[in-house]
Amino acid sequence: MTRLLTMFCLWAALMIAASAEAQLRPMVYTDKTVQGGIEEVWTDWTTAEGLESFLAPKAIVEGKLGGAYEVWFLPDAPKGQRGAEDGVLLGWQKDSPDGSRMIQFTWKMPPYMPAINESMTVVQLWMIPAGETKTRLRLFHTGFGDTAEWREAELYFEKAWPQILGTYAKHLSETD
Repeated sequence: MTRLLTMFCLWAALMIAASAEAQLRPMVYTDKTVQGGIEEVWTDWTTAEGLESFLAPKAIVEGKLGGAYEVWFLPDAPKGQRGAEDGVLLGWQKDSPDGSRMIQFTWKMPPYMPAINESMTVVQLWMIPAGETKTRLRLFHTGFGDTAEWREAELYFEKAWPQILGTYAKHLSETD
């Protein structure tokens, strides 16, 4: 228990330092309310089966701090070309007083951006109940650098995340 507490405190200190640095850099934000209850939405974003139902053909999710959070858009491609590989689950909040939930994970840049492809950024997704059958999604993507390559990545995700949340909303409406 003491070792776990020490590891958590170290992780928290690193997250605070990284968060302070990330606030000085660009951020992508998107917001969408979807037709789905909080439990369904939580399961879709925190399990491999859920992610595979709407986002990509292959996902690897280990539901623990430091566990894998990978989304493979091209599972048959060579390592490094499959998509969001080598991602890590940084944190989650499931039992907040207002019913909201949050998952935070690292995210890799697209394979066609070789100068920054191995770099990891951080995605934080908040799920906020908006009634019995709706959930508001608030997605923050941080950790972008300030080179031309990073600006290209930021512009890519400014378009990609709203499309992903739109695809997810459509998925929910088709499964009801």
